[in-house]
Amino acid sequence: MRHRLPDAEVARYEFRAVRPIFDINPFFVCGRPEPDGRTFRLWAKDHEGWLTMEATAVIR
Repeated sequence: MRHRLPDAEVARYEFRAVRPIFDINPFFVCGRPEPDGRTFRLWAKDHEGWLTMEATAVIR
C-alpha cells in the first residue's frame, strides 16, 4: 500500500494473525482496494498458500 500510495494517511488499521509464518520459506503479501477507494484488504500467505495474516487499512 505504501508503495502505491506513499502519501496516504492511514486513519485506521486492524489486523489478525491467523497462522504462524516464518521467513525460512517464501511468503506472499497481498492486497486489494475496496470499491470505496479508502478501504484496503491486506493479507499474507505462506509458501503452501495458507492464510497467515489478514488486515484492513482505511485511509483518510
